[in-house]
Amino acid sequence: MLRRDPLTLVAWLDAVTPYRFSLFVFYACPIFVLAYRFGQNAGPASALLCDAIQWYANLASRPPEDWRTYAWSLLTRLTALSFVGICGAAMTPPLRPISNAERDGIQKYLQALGHSTAAR
Repeated sequence: MLRRDPLTLVAWLDAVTPYRFSLFVFYACPIFVLAYRFGQNAGPASALLCDAIQWYANLASRPPEDWRTYAWSLLTRLTALSFVGICGAAMTPPLRPISNAERDGIQKYLQALGHSTAAR
């Protein structure tokens, strides 16, 4: 399970450590990779998810009288994680159209395999 989802391990580590111990880098890495791999929508969405996970993981260790500081910390962390996601999405290489030579090569390859290349 942890091999498939490193965020689970980070959330567990965050839950067993005090709320003042920051695991920002360990949350930022998956956000960057998701944004780089899946584009603009994945960055802010995964940042929001990670901030919610951090909030829940640190809920038990947060002192009850310190809610304003904790809320400010959540907001600044969400901003920083969103920035990581936006940067990851910005680094995604742009899609380029397929050239006619590449299209002809793909059609020849598919014909050699016996697939129909009729336009749909």
